[in-house]
Amino acid sequence: ISPPSLSPYRSPQKMFKIGGAFHAGISIAVVLWLWKSIGLMSTIMIAVLMHSAKLMCFFPFFYWLYTRDVLGYRVARLWLHPRIAEMHSICGAFDFYGFAVLPIPVLADNYCYLVWCRSTKKAFVIDPADPNRVWKMIENLGVEVEYIITTHKHWDHSGGNKELLEYAKLSKKHANLKCVGSKIDNPHSSNLHVGEGDTLTVGGVTISFDMVPGHTKGHILTKVSSPKDDKIAIFTGDSLFCCGVGAFFEADDLNDMIQTHRVYHSLPDTSFVFPGHEYSKTLSGEALRVDPCNTSLRSLHNHYSNRREIGQCTIPSVLEIEKSLNPFLRLSAEELQALRSPDDIMRIMYAQRSVDPGPSESSEPPQQTDEKEKKDQ
Repeated sequence: ISPPSLSPYRSPQKMFKIGGAFHAGISIAVVLWLWKSIGLMSTIMIAVLMHSAKLMCFFPFFYWLYTRDVLGYRVARLWLHPRIAEMHSICGAFDFYGFAVLPIPVLADNYCYLVWCRSTKKAFVIDPADPNRVWKMIENLGVEVEYIITTHKHWDHSGGNKELLEYAKLSKKHANLKCVGSKIDNPHSSNLHVGEGDTLTVGGVTISFDMVPGHTKGHILTKVSSPKDDKIAIFTGDSLFCCGVGAFFEADDLNDMIQTHRVYHSLPDTSFVFPGHEYSKTLSGEALRVDPCNTSLRSLHNHYSNRREIGQCTIPSVLEIEKSLNPFLRLSAEELQALRSPDDIMRIMYAQRSVDPGPSESSEPPQQTDEKEKKDQ
């Protein structure tokens, strides 16, 4: 897939910035109204009390509105996740034994995936946020799509489900299309719910599901395999990125993140990781900032940077690489269990692991004495 031009990278924290703008605007409006009504000193006292009680933090409220069908689908989806004519990356299909995976760049930095059985031409699509682009790919390849699989409820992953189902109704070939998601998240237009350990079959391809809560409570991991090959493709949505992890919007307690951590460490090292966003360059840079002496991480960041300079996609990753370099998966189970809340995870993920010694007279890279860093090298 060759885009006519490349759209600029959009920060993964855009939603936080918009939430912060709402927070500031409403806070100012409330303060001005109180000032006019009860006077300056009383307003200051109330503002201090509200701040202490964290009542002026409006992000949870706006996140709740974002996930509702009425305002979320009709307003937030269109405003926060506009469909862009230019594709953000150049991609090609990846061949596995018995099936193929085509990443489709959509929106500003999302990836949708079209997966089909090579022998039967039966297919399914994951997170079709731009149904027009996805439908064109389906028609061009001539495959028969049986399922839409939605990793979680956020609109940049589920916002195209309804339209794709409507397209399918107009086509006899795809008339029985089902929309799959977890019962907990209940993504938009989903009509078939799956959970931990459930499986589906598309042609000769087996699809299985694990629950990976944290980013959302009902986030699912989709695993795709062929009975004739031990290699699997995993579609992680926003639960795991190349060198990073999605924000813990709905991690109620540490058990959610411990479960997700356990699931990924239980999978084979040879698993191919297909995430929901093109964040590899940014996240590997963040990881390198706190571990500058890690030569493997530096090489990976350079690789991602070189590919992004020419507009190439950086996916898929391999789970063995993520287990050794991803700040979330590098944490041990003991480290996670010792924490008190999910908020502490980001703190220890990006705690300084090594210090850049600066330029050296020797041309040799600095020697690492820590056993864990030797393993990374």
